[in-house]
Amino acid sequence: MKNNLALALLFCLIAPACSEREDAVDHVSAERPAALAQIKVEMGYRNDGCSFLHSPVNFCDERHLSLMAEAIAHRKPDFHRRYILLTIPEWPEYCQSSVVAIDPALPAAYPVPIDAFSGPVGKSGDPTTQGKLMYGLDSNEICIDGAILAYKAIKNGRFCFTFRAERFTGYRTAYME
Repeated sequence: MKNNLALALLFCLIAPACSEREDAVDHVSAERPAALAQIKVEMGYRNDGCSFLHSPVNFCDERHLSLMAEAIAHRKPDFHRRYILLTIPEWPEYCQSSVVAIDPALPAAYPVPIDAFSGPVGKSGDPTTQGKLMYGLDSNEICIDGAILAYKAIKNGRFCFTFRAERFTGYRTAYME
């Protein structure tokens, strides 16, 4: 089986069809709906474009941008007077979601500097429930009860972030260094 895989990889390296497929992928992403292309993702910290530095979460991919556009189209502000707070499933099998504050007027999205949050991690080392997210229309603070994942580290507890000047402060994660 390893030989077949090696041959397939070698064939892909020398066959023009593989490079044509890459062009097709670029062509598809270039034709995203205009609503998705208009959402600007503001990381606020060191980043790799649309991900926190070394994070596996890409906030500018089609799935993330589609969910943000849907929230802008169908929801009213529910955080800090003018923002929509959106949880985005990242690894549902572990009950883990990321969080972004969206300013629908711009439109712009500001991710909380974590990969994901969930319920507390159990004895197995995996979360089995959704975490609790606390926030309000008249507050600029978000608190998470459960576990957060940031740069390969999972921590249990209560974590609060304050949104000021288009970035989150408060509990410091590895992405805020």
